[in-house]
Amino acid sequence: MGSSSQRRLLVVSPAFPPSNAADMHRARASLPHFGEFGWTPSVLAIRPDAMESPDEEPLLARMIPVAVEVQRVG
Repeated sequence: MGSSSQRRLLVVSPAFPPSNAADMHRARASLPHFGEFGWTPSVLAIRPDAMESPDEEPLLARMIPVAVEVQRVG
């Protein structure tokens, strides 16, 4: 695979914005940087309404790059 090839990365983060759970911040903060290294990230997360304790912070969702695909499941 050459350096110009686009590679796909699946980030599995059960808690993801707008959730404010501590375990999702590393995934959220790393998303803007994967493109610099030739990776196209997408995220698989649980829907906020399906989480046991949805501690939400809506402003966190604005920090996700618009080009990142986020799939949510129940």
